[in-house]
Amino acid sequence: MLYAVAPFAVAVAMSMTGGQNIGLLPRLGVSSLTAFVATVLCLEFAGYWIHRLFHAVPVLWRIHAVHHADVDVDATTAHRHHPLEPLIVTALLMPVVLLLGPAPTITLFYGFLRTSIAAFSHANLRLSEALEQALGWVVVTPDFHRVHHSAVRPFTDSNFSNTVPLFDHLFGTARSWSDAQQTSMRLGLEYWRDPVDSRIDRLLVAPLAYSSRFGRDRVN
Repeated sequence: MLYAVAPFAVAVAMSMTGGQNIGLLPRLGVSSLTAFVATVLCLEFAGYWIHRLFHAVPVLWRIHAVHHADVDVDATTAHRHHPLEPLIVTALLMPVVLLLGPAPTITLFYGFLRTSIAAFSHANLRLSEALEQALGWVVVTPDFHRVHHSAVRPFTDSNFSNTVPLFDHLFGTARSWSDAQQTSMRLGLEYWRDPVDSRIDRLLVAPLAYSSRFGRDRVN
């Protein structure tokens, strides 16, 4: 749930320090709509690369693997993160927010949008083909993000976008599976699949206690 709290913390901090008056957006004097679009694109761009970093750096992967270890992906998976992950992500995103200087209301609305789409993209549901095609280029859909939760690498290392899939398409990391493949897709990781591994105490100590099992050796 810290992912939902973080945008509020950023907005409050900016409001108290006057940070929203010293960024690029206030200096440029752009409209609220332009400022919102710019904030979404910049934070999504940064979030995309931060997500890739969590997959590429072993010590960060051990933290992020808590999210991927869920074998029954649904809306609750969006909030299944080790507490260290949102803290690290927030620390990395804070300079971007301060550089932009969006109004606190824009930051809050982005946080609400990101949290809502995260729940939607992890939901255990299937959209019609027409709706999937209509939404697929502007928002991360369940089918698009479900590929990211495949136990099979390199599919786990694809579809990194959080809210909009734009940067996966731009940087060549977008992948898709057919309806038949989606139905038979094995989710989670190839290891750490015992139900007891999902106990809260094991989730909290997983990055250290299970470091030897959180390598990057997965089925290709």
